[in-house]
Amino acid sequence: MFNNVVSNKLIKVTCDVMTKRRDWELVKAKMEIVVVFLIVILSIAFIIYQGPSYSNPNYLAASNDGLDRARAALLGAFVADAATMGLHWVYNQTELHMMLEARGIQEWPEFMTPPASKYYEYESGRFSPYGDELLPMLKFLAEQGHMDEVKWTRYLAFYYMSYRGRLNKSSKSMVEAYNAGKLWPETGKADDSQANALVKVPAIVARYAGRPGLVSAIEVAVRAQQNNDLAVEAAIAIGKVLERVVLGSTVPEAVNWALTSRGLPASMQLHIQHAMSQTSAELNEVVVANGMSCQLPAAMINVLVTALKYSSYPAALRANMVAGGDSCSRGIIIGALLAAQDGTESIPQNWKTHTTQFEEITSLTNQLLMWRGVTRD
Repeated sequence: MFNNVVSNKLIKVTCDVMTKRRDWELVKAKMEIVVVFLIVILSIAFIIYQGPSYSNPNYLAASNDGLDRARAALLGAFVADAATMGLHWVYNQTELHMMLEARGIQEWPEFMTPPASKYYEYESGRFSPYGDELLPMLKFLAEQGHMDEVKWTRYLAFYYMSYRGRLNKSSKSMVEAYNAGKLWPETGKADDSQANALVKVPAIVARYAGRPGLVSAIEVAVRAQQNNDLAVEAAIAIGKVLERVVLGSTVPEAVNWALTSRGLPASMQLHIQHAMSQTSAELNEVVVANGMSCQLPAAMINVLVTALKYSSYPAALRANMVAGGDSCSRGIIIGALLAAQDGTESIPQNWKTHTTQFEEITSLTNQLLMWRGVTRD
């Protein structure tokens, strides 16, 4: 009987041990599941915070030199505008060439002094009205870090109200609409499809390249002033091409990519294809044939022809200057594309020195770039 009691107790103890062991194994398994789940969640959160997907073939380039290329794009845009301003809005190519010849600067038309524009009088080294339109975009993003239609519309309207330079039709219309109580996008001029839409792009791409929100930020920026589909589509097309360059592509690679990108409308791809077909022709003739003004899509096509045709920043911009017409709106994007491709060192040092606000835009650009690692939510 004693043996039976002992045996029963041993069996009970053994069962208890086995039960506790099973319970511990279950707890351990559950803990392992929780740990794996937390690792997955943290990994997803990290990837979202970083912005670009690790599966993106341009991610490595974006990590290594995307910051430098973004900086180069913005500085290159502003310096190009200041360098071009001296010959802005000269539509007679013969007159323009005679002017350069008389000064002996056919090969060095940049920063022509005194500036020859017939529509405004700025000192050499200043930004053109287009550069002065890119400036509030840079300042806003440097301060705010994110696009917001209400804040941006108010900011831009007040900027134009205090601006003492030349305002164009869409900027005047935007101020009138804002003062009349209209809200975004009704503040934008519905029938305006000019290159003002393009010149805001370098600042937006510098902030958002490889990050979520690029396309929506471009649309918010453009529609505040130009509530026009063609203006928005052209700005997005240029924005996507510039983004590819900032993330590591060459200009030709980025333009080729745009031809098949599902993110661009077929109409924009036709214009891009048209630009690619014109690179063997003389640029002066191309600009005249497409249209020398700021009207889209001609201005966009002329930009792409120039950026594809010339391999260096100064060569492309000099060719654009002597082509005449609305050279500053084109120059801003040409400068952004080629500087992003080749780096800030591709911008001639004496051009930087001659740009009156170079130190200011450098400081603002560095401030803007600090937001690249910050998500909104």
